[in-house]
Amino acid sequence: MTIIAHSKGGLIAKLVMATPQGARRIRLTVAVSTPFGGSAYARYFPVPSVRALSPTDAALLRLDAERDANARIVSVYGWFDPHIPGGSELVGARNVRLPVGGHFRILAKRPLLDVVDECLARE
Repeated sequence: MTIIAHSKGGLIAKLVMATPQGARRIRLTVAVSTPFGGSAYARYFPVPSVRALSPTDAALLRLDAERDANARIVSVYGWFDPHIPGGSELVGARNVRLPVGGHFRILAKRPLLDVVDECLARE
């Protein structure tokens, strides 16, 4: 199975991939604009679900330490993301930087669809 996820969905996919059942069932995740290292802006949000994306959040740090799944993740991101100023690069993953700016705009661009098509073709 291949998961295609955007933003926080990529973190959830990695969390599932780190479980024994997820490791067996999920072959690949294409994570688009995912804040693997958190977002420096998260601490300013009053909403707990966004504040949890702080780079110092304990759960996010534990997820970062789970490196086994990284080799089965394709992290796709644009050259600039106002929500994730630190970027979406993930150590040990295949990192694909596209010539697109924005956090959501990338979802409607042909280069992303080409990456997804290529990943699905391998399955």
